[in-house]
This record gives sequence, structure tokens and C-alpha cells, in this order.
Amino acid sequence: MITGKESQRISPAPKKRPNWTQIQRKAEEAKELRKSNPKQYTEWVGAIREMNAGGNCGQIEPWSPWSLRDTYYDGWADGDFGTVLSMLGEGAPVNKDAEVP
Repeated sequence: MITGKESQRISPAPKKRPNWTQIQRKAEEAKELRKSNPKQYTEWVGAIREMNAGGNCGQIEPWSPWSLRDTYYDGWADGDFGTVLSMLGEGAPVNKDAEVP
């Protein structure tokens, strides 16, 4: 049972979005990973693509209730992942035949 006025209840703080510097830093780290470990880079880009599409990449550990996205990218919007992909030249190709509304 919840008591007290609704206006007095403490609501969770909104998730903090990454700032531009954090997005740039992640892209720079990925560029270094592409050079040093191409296989790991390919796996990482796959995870970023999944999160760009709204996914969470599953649990970080079998016993943990938290996903990879919750753990490492808390507060990131789907579009933030798209920005990182674009900065890496990994963005989705533009369909020139698509109709513009």
C-alpha cells in the first residue's frame, strides 16, 4: 500500500543522455579497435547496430537482470548509436529511390 500524496512521491531521475564528447570518444575508441582487432570491432558494430534498432543485446551475465545496453550505454537513445555508426562510416546506406514525404 502506498501512502501520502502523489505529489510528494519521489520519482526516479530521468536517464542522462550522453553528451557529444562521449559519442565522439566512443567513435574514436572504435576506430582504434578497428585497427587493432578487426574481429572484435565487427562484433562491436553488430551490437551497436542492434541497439540502434532498439535492441538491448541481452543480459550482460546469465545471472544478471541487466542488459549490455543498461550496463554500458545507460541513457543512450537509439539515434545516438546511429550517430556513432555514421561517424565510423558504418551507417545504413541511404535509399535514393525512397519517396520523401
